[in-house]
Amino acid sequence: MERQMPEAKDAALIRDIAAFLSSREKGSWQLRRVVSRDKSEGFEAVFHARAADGRQLAVKQCAHPRKTINEYHALQRLAESSGESLRAFALDPQSRFFAMEWVDAPLVKQMMHEPNRLELIQAAGRWLRRLHDRTWRTTPLRDPAMEGALLIDPQGSCFRELDRRLARRRRRLGIRRSGHALLHTDYHIGNIFAGPNGLIPFDPTARRRGMPVFDLADFLTVLMVYRHHAAFQGRPWPDSRAVDRREFLKGYGRFSWPQRRLMGFAQDLKIARMWHHHAKLRTLTPLQKAEHELLDAEMRRRGLLPKALSAAG
Repeated sequence: MERQMPEAKDAALIRDIAAFLSSREKGSWQLRRVVSRDKSEGFEAVFHARAADGRQLAVKQCAHPRKTINEYHALQRLAESSGESLRAFALDPQSRFFAMEWVDAPLVKQMMHEPNRLELIQAAGRWLRRLHDRTWRTTPLRDPAMEGALLIDPQGSCFRELDRRLARRRRRLGIRRSGHALLHTDYHIGNIFAGPNGLIPFDPTARRRGMPVFDLADFLTVLMVYRHHAAFQGRPWPDSRAVDRREFLKGYGRFSWPQRRLMGFAQDLKIARMWHHHAKLRTLTPLQKAEHELLDAEMRRRGLLPKALSAAG
């Protein structure tokens, strides 16, 4: 069962947020919790704040001060660079939470049964291309994804073998430096509002410059997972994975030969990290189990896991 934040601590946090907003934005503010998650580092939540004069804000409480600071500055940088993303503007002095624009619009994820679903997926590709084009630099950059750790704490023979396979694939690419762009770092249909005047992405995890294909791999992999979720829950999406991929890449447009070489590895890495996260959990909900089975099948299809080896190894 998911833990709940103690009621007294929750009430104290709400009072602190209301006082912070009153000092920064003036007026009295009422808050209600709209999202709540229990993370390994602590609780994470999003509040809707409404002032007496009708002004509205969103306030995000992160699980750890370091995460609060990273997300706040990443969102600021994204808005400065794209001009088309949600804006953050006030950080708690203790780095417990930050305030940002309130957007009253559905997520793109919630629109996948609508007639315009493919147009939205294509628009997501166009938005990402604009971000990468506006922030592209040809000065070579060392990208941690091409040189740093691949899996976090790969304990167990199966996990170590996966780490070795990924490392071999990375070495074969022979790429250490590349042109680079600002990355969203967590770009998927659950982090994009379908606003009346266009898409409004949010929730980057860090300020990072790197190879654009890693944003594309994030989007396509999570899109595949969300399609699987919908089918598991008895509400399958129209079309197919291949159509989803085609429309997103159509929106993004052509990319260079070095980026095409990297695309397969970027998707290998994203799928492997998601699989590794699930494989380390002691218990899984039915939905998490279905997701893990999908990722396991993808890992074997992509040659990242031998058929005879299990995560228990």
